[in-house]
Amino acid sequence: MAAKKIGIIGAGLGGLSAAIRLAYSGNEVTVFEKNDLPGGKAGEINFDGFRFDTGPSLLTMPFVIKELFESVDENIDNYLQLNKLDVLCKYFYPDGSILNAYSDTIKFSEEVERVTIDSKESVLNYLEYSKQIYDLTAELFLYKSFREVDTFLNSSALSTLINLRKIDPFRTMHQANSEFFKDEKTVQLFDRYATYNGSNPFKAPATLNIIQHVEYNLGAYVPEGGIYSISDALYKLAVKKGVEFQFNADVKKIEYSHKKVNGIIVNDESKNFDVIVSNA
Repeated sequence: MAAKKIGIIGAGLGGLSAAIRLAYSGNEVTVFEKNDLPGGKAGEINFDGFRFDTGPSLLTMPFVIKELFESVDENIDNYLQLNKLDVLCKYFYPDGSILNAYSDTIKFSEEVERVTIDSKESVLNYLEYSKQIYDLTAELFLYKSFREVDTFLNSSALSTLINLRKIDPFRTMHQANSEFFKDEKTVQLFDRYATYNGSNPFKAPATLNIIQHVEYNLGAYVPEGGIYSISDALYKLAVKKGVEFQFNADVKKIEYSHKKVNGIIVNDESKNFDVIVSNA
């Protein structure tokens, strides 16, 4: 494919990743970011000698980021140091009890049994249920594009269809969690994973209980320097691959004619591109 002139709106993790892959493929890539730093939601603020991540606080599925580096002939270890967490977080309840969410699933299940009326077996069974949803849906929902016909014409998609009830789409997260656990503390603990993508556990399908498998069974990590170090690493990698960045660049409009995108309006100036990628 001939090299194209590509404009990317937004220097969040998606925009940075797209820029890296597209530049590595030989395209001329420019990223427009309305803020003065890359990162988007995975940004940072520095105040009074302290540094704070402005978005996520932990990383799951690190193999996705590792694959990005490998795909452009780079070693992630030269950019990031990822440390697996022993305790994912702590839960503080109104009655004064504290529950440590250990990354070790056995320790975590024993902790739930210690703090609540639920058994460790119920937690392990629940995490196995969550893993089953992941195994049936990850290939279809996480690694494929819904725009491609091939996504649905394969044995993996057929297996998901045959086992549709096992991915639990016909009840809500709260309904599923309430059947696994008796203690409202445990139910609330697992209900809150709906908030990871802004959902309501009382309305979202129980299929979203896939998230708990990703965090507990696959593990959660924090990079040295916090989550913003991922944004910084991807920015440096993009620059190395030849990506141009324009910060404080507020894109107001994507221009098109005859159903074909041909550019953008940024800071009241028209810029022409063959392709526009929106990570806004």
